Parts: sequence; C-alpha cells; structure tokens
Amino acid sequence: DILGGGLLELVGLLHHGVDAAWFVGERCGKSGEFDFRLFAGGLFDTHLTSLVIFVPALFALLVLLFPKDENGLIRVTTVVGMGVGLLLAAVLYLRFDAKGPEFQLEYRAHWIDELGISYHVGVDGLAVSLMLLTGILGPLVVMASWGYITHRTKEFHVALLVLQTAMLGALASMDLIL
Repeated sequence: DILGGGLLELVGLLHHGVDAAWFVGERCGKSGEFDFRLFAGGLFDTHLTSLVIFVPALFALLVLLFPKDENGLIRVTTVVGMGVGLLLAAVLYLRFDAKGPEFQLEYRAHWIDELGISYHVGVDGLAVSLMLLTGILGPLVVMASWGYITHRTKEFHVALLVLQTAMLGALASMDLIL
C-alpha cells in the first residue's frame, strides 16, 4: 500500500513540522514528475468500493440543500451524481481481477469488536457485475423520469439517490451490519 503508507508518513511528518513540498519532492522522480503509480493498488483501491457506495448519498445531501422549486437544478445534480457513480462503478469493474482471489477491493473498519460487528465491504465477480449494472441504470432512471415527475421532485430525486446507495451497499456488504 504505497499511497496509504505514504499518506500516513506525510501526516506524521506534518505533525512534526516537516514541509509538505519537501515530502512530495522526495516522492517525485528526478524529472520532477509525480509518480501516479502510487494510486494503483493504494489508497484509492482500498476505498473504491466505499466511494461507489456513498457517492450517491453525498449527492442526496447536496440535493437536500436546494430549494424545492429548483426542479432543473435538482434533476441535473441527480443525473451528475448518478453519472459519477457510474464512472466509479466502471472503475471498480475494471479494477476487479477475474483471476484473482474471490473477494477483492475489500475494506474493513472495526466497529464493535465485542459483538464482532464491523464495516466490511468488498466485491466478488457477481457483486461487481451487479454494481456496474446498478450504476448504468441510475442515470437512465433519472433521465426516464425527467418529464414525468412534476410534483415533489426534490423528494423523488433524494429517494432515488438514497435507494442507489442502499442497493450498492447491499451488493458490496460482507458483514450483516455492513
């Protein structure tokens, strides 16, 4: 976990007063270009499944901030949120290695150790395919409902985004609690 370790190292160094520019400079090659290979298999992959799950929820919170009579803004924000979710689901699908272990792109955070409850998400071949399908259907549902939903538009779109989060979470959950 190059990026994750590097990030922890940076946080530790910043805590002790080391300049961030020096740290990034140390991580760059002699050409001065940042090594983007740090993202492969690093912090991004570790949290990719969680990103796919919770991006629609973040857009739902954003839609909640809009006035209820701003139907166009609500619809556009929802379709953008679903589009971002689709892009992340496509990246998740492409990062999945069919010849690798059964469960991949896992993340576990211990919650209540005494009861064995943790936040544990990951994907297998079926789950990653269904998450991609869910990501594809999200923007299509928003666009299909564009002219038909005229009352309570805000509530409808927030419900769609929350439903998207719930479906993706159910597909990626590896723990009964999540």
